[in-house]
Amino acid sequence: MSDDPVRDSRRKSGARLFVVFALVIAAIFGARELFHRSQVRHATMLRASVHACLFGAPLEPGERASDRLHRIALADPPHDWPARCDRYLEDFEEATRDLGEVRGAYVPAAVDLDAIEAHPSEFDAYWERTAPRPDVAAPDDVPAAPPTASSR
Repeated sequence: MSDDPVRDSRRKSGARLFVVFALVIAAIFGARELFHRSQVRHATMLRASVHACLFGAPLEPGERASDRLHRIALADPPHDWPARCDRYLEDFEEATRDLGEVRGAYVPAAVDLDAIEAHPSEFDAYWERTAPRPDVAAPDDVPAAPPTASSR
């Protein structure tokens, strides 16, 4: 220690200020990370909601999303399907935009069966990129997709 108490006091104050500053910075980055994780969980749940509403059960390996939608359409679905899924799709797209994720050129604003029939490969590629994780289930209040017509 030096003989100058004022100098010692300034040195201690500077060290305290540095520690406080470091803690504030760590808290800001920690809060940002927690918020990001919360957004990712929300987007993941929305992805599962869109999938459950449109397709019902997960797609089988090798099954194309456009084929599943076509079979559902052939099975005389309820009048509000697939339009009832649009709100989940809009929420999912907003959540991925908020996260800064780019989903590709084809981003449906709504489920339009005619457009899907006209461009099935773009729709299939989109859904391959946005397929839900198998360990995440949609909330119970999401309407399930209607049954499909036979794939024969």
